[in-house]
Amino acid sequence: TAVFFRGGGAGEVCIDKYWYQCYAGAWWRMSHAEPYLLRTFAGRPQKLASIVATMLTGQEVTVPCMVGSDKKALQLRTARLQRLRASIKVTDYNAKRDFVGWGVEEFTPIAGMPGFTHQAPLDRVSPGAAGIAAADFDGDGKTDFCLYGAGRVVLLQNTGGSLAEVPLGLKCGARAADWADCNGDGKPDLLLATPEGPKLLLNQGKTFTEAVAALPVTGYANVTAAAWIDYDGDRRPDILLADGFRGLRLYRNRSGDPPTGAAPKDTKKPKTTKKTHAGLFEDVSDKVGLGESGVGSTVKGDHLAVADVNGDGRPDFLYSAGTGMLVINTPRGFVKAKSSGVAYRPARIAPAFGDFNGDGRVDLFVPQP
Repeated sequence: TAVFFRGGGAGEVCIDKYWYQCYAGAWWRMSHAEPYLLRTFAGRPQKLASIVATMLTGQEVTVPCMVGSDKKALQLRTARLQRLRASIKVTDYNAKRDFVGWGVEEFTPIAGMPGFTHQAPLDRVSPGAAGIAAADFDGDGKTDFCLYGAGRVVLLQNTGGSLAEVPLGLKCGARAADWADCNGDGKPDLLLATPEGPKLLLNQGKTFTEAVAALPVTGYANVTAAAWIDYDGDRRPDILLADGFRGLRLYRNRSGDPPTGAAPKDTKKPKTTKKTHAGLFEDVSDKVGLGESGVGSTVKGDHLAVADVNGDGRPDFLYSAGTGMLVINTPRGFVKAKSSGVAYRPARIAPAFGDFNGDGRVDLFVPQP
């Protein structure tokens, strides 16, 4: 699909999310790319025709555009996406004035594809795009998405008709992401494995706050994977980490612990600590058979998948190291499974647990090249 604009003997053409300029003459022709027009529209040509028609009626529209500060990024179509207001009443380009929000193009219908109805492009987190973690973080019944990679982390809020980026305030990428309500306020919080160490972002409803004091202090970190796991069955999610320097780490959630000297309280539901969340998690790695001398300490992996694989009510986990290491949660701590039947080639893949055949038992899906 192409959309043509012609005037003054020249034409601007939008083809497949890129712009070209064409000139016609009696004895010559000239055409060249116009990447800088992506500052004014960086969406599908199919959308552009209806947007222009709406503007011609005098209405204001919101259009997907690329940030124009980096010319090379525009040329390569890797610039960050934003949404700007546009109308025929405003003829100058002022991204700061017309800014609506970060995000991407609206959902578009898919014709003739069984099982799927709409599609939408996603923002870039490359280089090193790693994965997606899905959750309804704002409680509106629609699934939102956290995209993460070596370059950056992007949180996309599902508004129903489009995906809008929610600022997280991070200046680094991530190797893993997982959601769980760790402080019992009913809102899913975001756990990230980053080159700077684990990061816990508490969900405030519309924004996120990094809980720096909630995690144990370490002198250095090389976190390659992270996942939530309620290892002790107290209904409070604990943190499981893979650290290239310090082995597998387990941070126990202390949100329901009674104050020192106080009688135990009802722990049927998670309870929060004071607003600072200082000391919310404690390192119990060595106590549960993990850590620098425990299970998985002699290998390095890049993914963690959690599930109760043997049906005993305790969550186990699969560590993507070696040829895949299945670790069983026992009353005495974590132990490596013997003759698990699991063998695959790890590295930049994400095995997933699920009951694929509906027999009530956990199965394992491992993507392989």
